[in-house]
Amino acid sequence: MNTIEEHNQNIDNIIALNDSNYLTSDINEFYIRTIGMNNSNKENFEKDSKINKVIYSSGKIIFAVENNNINGNNEKAKSYSLKMAIKINNQIQLVSTNIDKKPYDIYESGNVIIIVGQNFIELYKFDENNNTITKISEINLSNNNDNNDNKLKILCLEAVNKVLVCGHSSGHISFWEPTNEYPYLKNTLISKIHIGPINKILFDKNSDNTNIIISCSSDKTVKIHSLEEIVCFNVVNFNDEVVDIKKIKNLKEEINYIISLKDGTLKVFNYELKEIFEIPNRTKVNIARYAINISHSNNNENENNNNKEEYILITEGNKIDVYKWAKEKIDSQNNLNNKNKRKNKYNNKRNKW
Repeated sequence: MNTIEEHNQNIDNIIALNDSNYLTSDINEFYIRTIGMNNSNKENFEKDSKINKVIYSSGKIIFAVENNNINGNNEKAKSYSLKMAIKINNQIQLVSTNIDKKPYDIYESGNVIIIVGQNFIELYKFDENNNTITKISEINLSNNNDNNDNKLKILCLEAVNKVLVCGHSSGHISFWEPTNEYPYLKNTLISKIHIGPINKILFDKNSDNTNIIISCSSDKTVKIHSLEEIVCFNVVNFNDEVVDIKKIKNLKEEINYIISLKDGTLKVFNYELKEIFEIPNRTKVNIARYAINISHSNNNENENNNNKEEYILITEGNKIDVYKWAKEKIDSQNNLNNKNKRKNKYNNKRNKW
């Protein structure tokens, strides 16, 4: 195990960019690093800017940024912007546009950027020729004569084939299909599936190839629903709010999930969402930890699995723990801090990770 300690503040986002590079960000700065290398590229936003959300899509890094502006009366007022990091002549350049409201999540496809938040869904278009971002559509959810603020607050979204699935603060999900007419999205379904806010949605297929959505909620549950009929297949209960889920593969190409709780707990589940083991919280941080999986090839023969190395990167406050998966055991000099406890608790299941 290797620990990286470059951030001065807690890490909010960790994203795999490709099979070698990854990005981490705190509220003001982000780093781009290469697996196995000590060097990193650091970028800062303005002093009074805060990074709320980051995604990576089609070679573009897209940020939702909150700005604290000082007006003539010396009173701070918030404004928001979308910033896109793109490579031009091997240099990272930022393209930016102002937005009116705070976004909670971002999605991008075909140079169309979709942001969601309280009472709104907005669509933006990135022009590669002019390097500009322009708003093309806005959907005001409060126009639907619904006074439930939580129902109108969208916290997350996921693309499912060509349909966008949004998770709401009220525990609802809503489906939005693309159309050729303004505002280019049409609401086709809304259904309540949780009693608390939905923090993350993941699209997948189950063992019989049925399309499913996996949802994480503040009501301390993860649920699996069929996509077509919104029928609940499974419910997993936890001791705290569930904030994130990541789909990963081990060296045997088996599917696992890493589930993050608000209190810093990280648990590993198999493809059937049966718990395998818990990843220890080394520094006992009491904030959410996040994880990503990177498959890195040591040479150009990417199809040769013998040359592929699998890494799990885990945030712990302002630190990043880099684990390398091994064929027999996790390659970590301080892995569970107590080998005997691990052996008794997990009954050799550690070899699956």
